[in-house]
Amino acid sequence: MSLVHLCLVRHGEAAPEYEDPARPLTARGRAQVASVAESLRELRLALDIIYHSGKSRAAETAEILARAVTPPHGVMRRPGLNPNDPVAALVDDLDGGEFAGVMLVGHLPQLEYLTAHLLGGRPGSRAVRFMLSTAVCLTREREEWELRRILQPATNRSGEEA
Repeated sequence: MSLVHLCLVRHGEAAPEYEDPARPLTARGRAQVASVAESLRELRLALDIIYHSGKSRAAETAEILARAVTPPHGVMRRPGLNPNDPVAALVDDLDGGEFAGVMLVGHLPQLEYLTAHLLGGRPGSRAVRFMLSTAVCLTREREEWELRRILQPATNRSGEEA
């Protein structure tokens, strides 16, 4: 099946490593993600599955988002979504997969590089700045990806990067 809808989400604010090496979401991080989740629910996107990196902050973010968008195939950890993992192989793998609508919950710099790659930017460039809990929704039409929406949480609209 050909991937048609792709939503890329950066995790919410996480505890600093010195407080908790697992870096779970903070209360503010959960609120950020819940804000974006509500916006995504209103869009009624056709998403089949949510993949996350396996890091606790990404897994928690994915679970909060899943409660809002209810993907029929649920939430799953997926290799290749760590901060410095290459993007080209990820795109090829997703495009050859079984789902038409996918959400990826991950990290910087990979999400910014992936977005630039899909939108035709040069390797290693950044087309969109992902603040914490930012969701970037893309749709592919006629073999080209188009940016449809950038969603940021109400708690992060001031431009501050926590």
